[in-house]
Amino acid sequence: MKTGEGERIYRADRFVRLGFARVWLSMGSDLLRSFPLGWRLFLRDFRSKYRQQVLGVLWVVIGPFVAVLTYALLARAQVLRIEGIGVPYPVYSYLGFTLWSLLQGIITGESSVMNTSSAFLGQINFPRESLLYPPLLIALIDFTVKMGMFLVLCLFYGFPIHVLRAPAMLLMLPALLFGSGLGMVFAVVGAVVKDIANLLTYFFQFLLLITPVMYPYPSGSLVGELASLNPFYYLTVVPRDLYLYGTTGNWRGFFMSSAVALIVFLAGWRFYKVATARIVEKI
Repeated sequence: MKTGEGERIYRADRFVRLGFARVWLSMGSDLLRSFPLGWRLFLRDFRSKYRQQVLGVLWVVIGPFVAVLTYALLARAQVLRIEGIGVPYPVYSYLGFTLWSLLQGIITGESSVMNTSSAFLGQINFPRESLLYPPLLIALIDFTVKMGMFLVLCLFYGFPIHVLRAPAMLLMLPALLFGSGLGMVFAVVGAVVKDIANLLTYFFQFLLLITPVMYPYPSGSLVGELASLNPFYYLTVVPRDLYLYGTTGNWRGFFMSSAVALIVFLAGWRFYKVATARIVEKI
C-alpha cells in the first residue's frame, strides 16, 4: 500500500484485507510483473546448465534414448510384453517418455528454486514468483528439443508425421499446471528439507516403472489398477495416444485429472505466495 509520499507499507494481513476475489487478481498481477526478472534468471540458468559440457544440449535427448533403449532391451528379452501397439516401439516409448519428462522436469526444477536462491532471498526484496520461470522455461526448451528428435525418429522408422494431430500437444497444458502446482509446494518444502530434489528424482524413477507410459496399459493387473488412480498417467498418455492413433479411450480420466491439476495449481500457487514470505526468515 502506497502513502502520499511514495512510501510502501507491507502488512502481514495484506491478503486477508484484499478479500478472496481481489487476492487472485493481485497474485496474477505479481506473476506478470515478475516475468522480466524471471526471464533474466532463465537466461542465466540456461547458460550455466550447458556451460563447459562437451555434448551441451545433446544431454537433453541422451536421457530419453537411454530410457527407450533400456525398455527395448527388456521387451526383446521378453521381460516386458510389448504387443498390439501398432507403431514402432521406439517411437511409442520415446514420445511417452518425452511427455512424462516435461511433467517431471517442472516439478523437480521448481522444487530447488528456494535452495539455489537462498544466498540473496533474505537480502534483496524482489518478486518471488520470478524464481518459478527458469525451471518452467528450461523444461519447455528441453521438451521442444526432444520433440524435434522425435520427428527425426519418426522419419528413421518410416512412421508418418501427423501434422494435423500436432495440436494434441496442447493437451499438455493440464500437466503444466499440475507440475507447476506441485513444484511450488515442493519449493517451499525444499527450503526446509534440503534433499527434497534427490527424493523426487528417485520417486519419479520408481513411478515411471509402475506407470504405463513406456509400455501398453496392463489391464487386469495391479499396475493397471494403480495407473487408473494416477493423474500422471492420464495427463501424459492422452496427448500421446491422440498423436499416435488419433483417438483415446481415457477421456474421462483425463478430464478428472485436469480438474485435479487446476485445483493443485491454484492451491500450490496460494501456498507458495503465502509461505515464501515466512520461509525467507528461516533460510
